[in-house]
Amino acid sequence: MTTDWRRVVPCQRCGSPVSTEQPINAWIRGHNHLDSRRDCLCIGDSDLWVQRYGTRKHQSGIDRSVMYLMLVEIKTNGADLNEPQRDLLHIINQLMRTKPWKEQRDAGRFMPGHQQNARIVYSHIAGQKIHCYSYGVHKLRLSDAKPDASDRITWDDKQISTPQLVQILRYDLSPDTLLPLEHRSHKRRDDAPALLSLQEVLDGAD
Repeated sequence: MTTDWRRVVPCQRCGSPVSTEQPINAWIRGHNHLDSRRDCLCIGDSDLWVQRYGTRKHQSGIDRSVMYLMLVEIKTNGADLNEPQRDLLHIINQLMRTKPWKEQRDAGRFMPGHQQNARIVYSHIAGQKIHCYSYGVHKLRLSDAKPDASDRITWDDKQISTPQLVQILRYDLSPDTLLPLEHRSHKRRDDAPALLSLQEVLDGAD
C-alpha cells in the first residue's frame, strides 16, 4: 500500500500543521493500479531545481554560454530520507551529474576515464548550444519549516548557516565542496583589454 502523505507546513494564521499534498498526488496515492509495493512503483515529486542560466555582464547583458544545474531534496522539521528515496535520488544523481567527484582527481589532476566536466546542450532562450555543469542531487535538512526559523541547517549532512545556503543556491559556493566557485565563461570577457589598432602598434614602435 502507498504510504500516507506526511508533508506538512505550519498554518500562517494559527501555526497548526497543514498538509501540502497536491490533488494529483492524492489521486496517485489512492489509485488501485498505482500501488507502490504491489506494482513496484516509486512516484514522487522534485523539491527544488536550481539553475543558474548565465552571468550578468555590464556591457553585453547576460552571458548564457554556461549554465549550472542541481536538484535539491529538502527535508523539514528534522525529517530525513527514507531508503526508497535515498536509493532513487542516488540513481538520479549518477544519471545527471557531470561535475566530477573529488576521487576523480589525483594530486589535482583528472584521472584517465573521468566523467564529463560539462555537457553540451541546446538552450532555446540562448538560441545556441551551451555548456551545462550539473552538480547532481543534494540534500538540505532543516530543523524547522524554513531556514530563518531553523536552529540547525545541514547540506549533505554538513552543518551550514543561512548565509552559506544563500551562497550555495547562487552558486557562489560549490554545492560539492562548499568552497568558492569560479564561474567560467566561453565567450570573450567584457572587461578584456581592447586590441591596439595597426596604427597604434606602428606609432609605439617609433
